Amino acid sequence: MLSRLDRGLAWLEKVLYFGAAAALALMMVSIAGDALGRYLFSHPLRGVYEVNEMYLLTAIVYLSIAQAQRFNEHISVTSIYEKMPALVQRAARIVSRSLTAALFAAISFKTGEMALEQFVMGNMTSGVVSLPSWVGWFFVAIGAGAMTLRLLLQLFSDIANRELSAAPLKL
Repeated sequence: MLSRLDRGLAWLEKVLYFGAAAALALMMVSIAGDALGRYLFSHPLRGVYEVNEMYLLTAIVYLSIAQAQRFNEHISVTSIYEKMPALVQRAARIVSRSLTAALFAAISFKTGEMALEQFVMGNMTSGVVSLPSWVGWFFVAIGAGAMTLRLLLQLFSDIANRELSAAPLKL
C-alpha cells in the first residue's frame, strides 16, 4: 500500500518538478531578454521583475520542494544524528516529520485560502504591470501541499518501519 502511494506521489512530484524547471527556463529567458532590450535597444521588457519575483521564483522553490524531500536533498546537519542509536534516530525522524508536516499543512491551507480569496476578489498588483496576485499564493499552496503529503508518507513509513524507494520515476 505504501509503495503504491509512494509511486503516485512520486509521479505528482515529477510533474511539479517539470513545472519548476519550466519556471526556471522562463526566468532565464525573461531576464536575458530584459537585459538585451535594456542595453541594446534602450527599451527593457516591462514587468519582468514583477513576474520573476511574484510567480517564477515562487514556482521554482515550492514546486520542487517535495521532490527534494523525497531524495533527501535538503540541507541537514547529521554529525549528532549519525551517532545516535537506530531507535533514537527513528524517534527523531518521527517527531521531526510530524512537526514539519503540521507546519507545511498549515502553510498549504493558509496560502490556498489566500489564493482563493485573492482570485474571487479579482485582486491585481500595483506597479509597472498589473498582474493577478493569487498566482504566487497558488504555487505556494500546491508545493506545500505536496510537501505535506511526502512528509506524511515518510512518517507512516517510519512508523511501519518500512523503507520507501528513492529511485527516480520514469515518465
